[in-house]
Amino acid sequence: MIQHASASQIAAIETSNLSKVFPGEISAVTGCDLRVSRGSVFGLIGRNGAGKSTLIRLLMGLLRPSGGQAVILGEDMRVASARHRSRVSCVPQAPRLPQHVRLNAYATEISRYYPQWDPESLYGILERFDVDPSKYFFAMSGGEQRKAAVSLALASGPEVLLLDEPASGLDPLARRELLRVLVEILAERESMTVLLSTHIMADLERVADHIGMMDRGRLTLSSPLEDLREGYRRIQMIFETSEVPADIRIPGVIREKREGAVLEAVIQITHTGQLDSLKAYPGCRLQEFPISLEDLFIELQKEASS
Repeated sequence: MIQHASASQIAAIETSNLSKVFPGEISAVTGCDLRVSRGSVFGLIGRNGAGKSTLIRLLMGLLRPSGGQAVILGEDMRVASARHRSRVSCVPQAPRLPQHVRLNAYATEISRYYPQWDPESLYGILERFDVDPSKYFFAMSGGEQRKAAVSLALASGPEVLLLDEPASGLDPLARRELLRVLVEILAERESMTVLLSTHIMADLERVADHIGMMDRGRLTLSSPLEDLREGYRRIQMIFETSEVPADIRIPGVIREKREGAVLEAVIQITHTGQLDSLKAYPGCRLQEFPISLEDLFIELQKEASS
């Protein structure tokens, strides 16, 4: 059970042993303990079907959990007041916008539900996105509709913003533009908390400060992005012999590959001096390389599946 705390101590987003089982014993989320600090940008990664979208729907109160609890700003969104719900905005993976309504008319309609609504902010963001507010939604491309949905969510002045695959289906140019504007806005709104679900790792490395990884409904990793960057390495060892010596053992190894006189490995760094013995190995040249979030994700997924 999530413990009660003062307003300053309450996490922006928190779950405790959260689970969701659909009919047919399909377990979408299992025992999820998640905590997102206020003012952070939390990147949620995982393969398709890992449970990311289900987790967001549980957080928003759109699904009833099979077990556990989920709260945003200290309250269960299923029973939260309209005032409390106005503090939170969510852009789902497939936004449902009224196709035969103009964007500006729709904005006027929904603004009455958000006491902190900022029309100047809306039109400023739409201008950055190059989206015409007088357009009907049906006349917009898929990318324009997604940008419109993000703009509307930001105009509501949320304390917490949930984005589920915001760049899904966009071409590389449109995705880059969406991300560029999002980065600018997040820099302007340092107090806003963002949970961003995506499978595009390069996007997260630009905006997130904390990473969570989901696999088959479980949150398998939660760590500051900087710790992940510093805590993992790719190494290559080249030996003077024709083959890698059989007695070589790599501390903290996640995966290794031996081919001829070359050993390549992905390792977790747990302490300073961890590689000293390898560096001192006679007749060997060792090189260290940083590892991208995408490559690390792939390696950890391989390890989990092995």
